Formats: sequence, C-alpha cells, structure tokens
Amino acid sequence: LCGALVATHAPAADCGVPAGVCPTEHGLYRLAMPAGNEGGAVPAVMFVHGWGGSSEGVMKNAAMLATLAERGYALIAPEGVRTSPEREQKNWAVRDGRQYERDDIAFLREVLDDAATHGVDRGRILMAGFSRGGSMVWDVACHAPDTARAYAPVAGAFWEPLPGRCEAPVDLFHTHGWADRTVPLEGRAVAGGTLTQGDAFASLRILRMALGCNPQMPDTA
Repeated sequence: LCGALVATHAPAADCGVPAGVCPTEHGLYRLAMPAGNEGGAVPAVMFVHGWGGSSEGVMKNAAMLATLAERGYALIAPEGVRTSPEREQKNWAVRDGRQYERDDIAFLREVLDDAATHGVDRGRILMAGFSRGGSMVWDVACHAPDTARAYAPVAGAFWEPLPGRCEAPVDLFHTHGWADRTVPLEGRAVAGGTLTQGDAFASLRILRMALGCNPQMPDTA
C-alpha cells in the first residue's frame, strides 16, 4: 500500500507518506497522499483518533488508507496531546468543562492549512473522528463550522455542558452503535462523576435547530 502513496510538495522528506511526520507550530500530524495527484490539489479526510489513540495508529488502518487512496483522497491524521506528562495516552481538548493547554479547534485548522501546502485541497475536507475524537469533530462543526466542508463523527457527541446553540448550519453525518456502553447514546458520567458525556440525541437536537429543522420531527426531511 505504501508504494501507492507519494509525498507531494513536502519540504520534509517523510511528510506525505503514512510513516512520516508533519510538524506544525502547536503539534504534529501524519499525511498520506494518493498516487496520481499531479493534476492539482486533492480532497482529504481528516480522521481524529479516539482517547488513547494516535496518528500513527490511524495510519495503520490499511483498509481505510486503501479505500481513500482508490478514490483519490488524502488521509490526514492529527495527533492529540498526552493526558499527563507521566502517561502516553493522547487526548483532545473537547469542551467538557475542563481547561486545556492547547486549543484543539485552532490546532486542527492549523493542520488543515499546513496540509494545503502539501497538495491537499483546503476546500474539500471531510472531518471524521472516533469516540473522543468524534466529540472533537462535533465541537469543530458547532463552534467553527467553516473548518471543513462536511463532518462525519463516529460514536462521540457533545460533552456536558452542552452548547446552547451552534454557529451555523453544517453537513454532518453521525454514526453510533445502539449497544455502545463506552459512549452510550444517552451519555454517562465518567472520571468519578466529574465529567459527563452528553446525550447524542440532545446533540442532534442542537444541530437540527442550527439547520432550521423541526426538532420534534427528526425523521422529516
């Protein structure tokens, strides 16, 4: 698979291939460019890893890499920050009532702007993410909706306190398992009751309000 991916416009020799690292001012990310993109900038999927994951782990998803490359998409995998200096697990600054050293909405925008210098079409970005990364995608879609063209969070929604409103309408496709007990659809308290995962249905209701849909008729288009 790696032979089908090439670096494009990258001053760092290894930025643009799955094993490479692309540094930015406030962190790092990995970028896999599809082959045969000499005709111009290519669309991309940014995939935000879950809690405890990493950009390296995203790039090891051979099935996702192959699927995107076949369709001419680049894959962008940003890296979270350590939960503490003593722990390796990575986390995201989701709006959950705590304070974080890094503004991850700004960081993800920084990553996309940098990826554009390596051949990615800044106007054709799908931002996706899993679990805690999915919640980060919800935050970006709500508070900085112009960051990406569309959004596709998986098994992650807003955390408490829920936002009162979102800034603008967005195209967002949410996927969640009915039997998910790590991030239940109805939410749950974690960290000894100090943090609360939000109700996914409440998140969807806030989004329907931003889209101008009747929040009491979710099945009506």
